[in-house]
Amino acid sequence: GGTRVDEQDLVQGLREGREECVRVFLERYRSLFHHCIGHFEADHASREDLFQDVVVYVLDRLEKDRFDPSKGSFGTWLY
Repeated sequence: GGTRVDEQDLVQGLREGREECVRVFLERYRSLFHHCIGHFEADHASREDLFQDVVVYVLDRLEKDRFDPSKGSFGTWLY
C-alpha cells in the first residue's frame, strides 16, 4: 500500500514543501518521533504538541540544507 518514495525524493519534496511528501514523511516517521518524545514526555497532549514542533523544526532545518545524505540515512539524521 502507498507509493514508495525513496529518501532523496522525499527530502527534495520536503524542501520544496510538496504536500504529498510531507504526508509520506509524517506517516513514515510519526512512530519514530512519538517513540523518542515518549521517553521524556508522558502527557499525550504535550506529546502531540512536541510532535508538531519537531516536524516544523525538521522542515526548517531541511530548508537550511542541514541533511547530508553522504553522512547517513535520513532516519539517522532525524534521530
